[in-house]
Amino acid sequence: MAAENGNKYAERWTYDKTLAALTEVHGWALSPDCLYLGHALNNAGLYNDLWAYWRRKWRGNPRIITLMKQILQIFEVRLFQNTALGKIPARVGLFALTHHYQWGREYDTPDQQQQQRAEMDRCMEEERREDLEAPADEIAATDARRAQQARLLKEFNERKVAQYNVKHPAAQITVPMSWHLGTPPEGAEAVLFDSGYFLRL
Repeated sequence: MAAENGNKYAERWTYDKTLAALTEVHGWALSPDCLYLGHALNNAGLYNDLWAYWRRKWRGNPRIITLMKQILQIFEVRLFQNTALGKIPARVGLFALTHHYQWGREYDTPDQQQQQRAEMDRCMEEERREDLEAPADEIAATDARRAQQARLLKEFNERKVAQYNVKHPAAQITVPMSWHLGTPPEGAEAVLFDSGYFLRL
């Protein structure tokens, strides 16, 4: 892309226009008939490359990045629920979860698998910390922002529990628990999983 076109592209997607577009995508994502991100983007007259562009451009903006994460989470939960309930073929659901959300991915060696899990957990923990420790501004200081942060934390824990339960069907977690990166405190009744552990809430 030429520099002039690139500049025009950047000028087009200002903060307000990006937020308005994401709000429309979020509206489409809430429809039960909308099954994946590309579907919602298409319904809004947008495309996948634009999503990647926004993620790069607004990396330091907690409001936009949080909205993007919420949209992705809607589709991950919908895929998991529809697969678990038999509403979509298991092969289709598992393919989508594996391809887009790294569920059940196979690796050549256990070391590669552990490295990938550790990296994913590190990134997820870092992103969660960034969301929870975002600079205080007029958005972050509101009750709505604090409620949003609590919801993100709850969704993060639910995702980790769902991943654990899929991999350990005979010993599923059925009580509210929170997942933490690293090693558990000494003497704590923890459930080890990937490169972290669960503790009862």
